[in-house]
Amino acid sequence: MKEEIDFSRGGQHMLHSAALLYFSFTLATVIALVVIAVMSFRNKGVAGVYLGWTAVLSAATSVAYNASIFIRNHLAFSIFSSLYFVCIDWMLFFFLIFIFAYVRGKKTKLTTGALGFFRAYCMFDTLILLINPFQEISISYIQTSHTVMAYSYSPQTLWYVHLGMSYVLIASSLVLLIYKAFKVPRAYARSYLFLASSIIFLAGVNAAFLINTKEGTIFELDISLLGYGLAILLCYVVAFIRSKTALVRDLSHDAFTSMNMGIV
Repeated sequence: MKEEIDFSRGGQHMLHSAALLYFSFTLATVIALVVIAVMSFRNKGVAGVYLGWTAVLSAATSVAYNASIFIRNHLAFSIFSSLYFVCIDWMLFFFLIFIFAYVRGKKTKLTTGALGFFRAYCMFDTLILLINPFQEISISYIQTSHTVMAYSYSPQTLWYVHLGMSYVLIASSLVLLIYKAFKVPRAYARSYLFLASSIIFLAGVNAAFLINTKEGTIFELDISLLGYGLAILLCYVVAFIRSKTALVRDLSHDAFTSMNMGIV
């Protein structure tokens, strides 16, 4: 019996160490996101502005979630959880607008209406989530024996709507990327498809966290948050660094082709 108790304590120590390691990685991710945001805002054009806001909101998402890990007060946990969910809403919305600008989507009645609907929903969900800590109308929090998290989620209908809309926003971004990939030359399509596959992977990791959360294991933590910084960095590289490099390469190729034709 004594050995079992010692093993249990050892397991708890390992989980707390894992939580601190998770917090350390998150801190590095937040710093990277702030740097990406500053660089994005410095780029001319709306795509840079929208990616900048995506990075800022992703950093805020990570901060709010990590704060909830160490909180043992019900009201404070509820407030930070609401901030976490609100930031996710707006992060995905601004990411969708960034993708729309990046692929140079056409403004039609359909796209304008869809973006207007998503904006209105985010505003509605923000209101609901800000009310929730004082009147739990979207999600409740139950104190548990979790080793890492002090409370577990008890979702209600409005929270499932929030979750569903989050995946709709992700799916909309994927549709734009995949559609654009089939409209450009193969060399350029790889960037769109690689970005799309990265988003699918992160969405899958987040879904696994929501489905397979277990008490007393590292699955209590949403590790998909660690991938947000990497995904946004990838977006910055593809949109603002690789695109410029490809443009210079194409212009150089055209110039040499023209010179050769002139010589011949």
